[in-house]
Amino acid sequence: MKRDDVWQLCKTIVPPYGFEPILFLALCEQESVDLKDPLEYRDRAARLEEGFYLNYTEPENLPTTNEVLLATSYGLTQMMGQSLKECGFFEWWFAQQTAPMQAFLGDQDSEIAVPMAINCYMVNPAWQIERGCMHLKKKQTLAGGNEIRMLRLWNGDISGAKHYAEDVLGRRDKLKAIYVP
Repeated sequence: MKRDDVWQLCKTIVPPYGFEPILFLALCEQESVDLKDPLEYRDRAARLEEGFYLNYTEPENLPTTNEVLLATSYGLTQMMGQSLKECGFFEWWFAQQTAPMQAFLGDQDSEIAVPMAINCYMVNPAWQIERGCMHLKKKQTLAGGNEIRMLRLWNGDISGAKHYAEDVLGRRDKLKAIYVP
C-alpha cells in the first residue's frame, strides 16, 4: 500500500482518537515499511512474535492455531492478535456476521472464527489503523500521556528495542516535512 494512501487513511481515522495523523503514519512506517521501497507499506504483513508466544499465549492452553494467531502481529501497525482480542476486535467482527454464519463459526474464539476474522482484518487497512488507534489510546492512558513511554508500551517496552520511541518520533519529524505544511 502506498504511503500516500496510508496518509489519507490516517488523516481521516486518527483525529477522533486524539493523536496527530502524522504520528500514526510514522508508527505505521516504523512497523510496516517495505525496506526495498520506502514509499510502500506492507498492510498484509504478518510475523510470529515468538517471545510473546512463549511467555503469554502458550500458557492459556488455547487451541494451537489460535495460540499462534494471537502471538502474531499483523498489518500496517503490526498489532498483535492478542491486542486485537483485548480491543474487542474478534467480538465486534463476530457480531457483524449473520446468524447462519455465527452458527457455522461456533463462537468468537473458535479455530474457525479467529482465522476468518484475522483474514478480514488483513485486507482492511482502515480497520488496521482504527484498531491501532484504540490500542495506542490504551497505551497513552497507561503512560500518563508521556509520548515516549506510550510508544515504548506500544512496542511491548522490551529492552531489545530501546530506541523504538525515538525512531518513531524521528520518522514523524521526517514525515512532517513531507506532509504537514
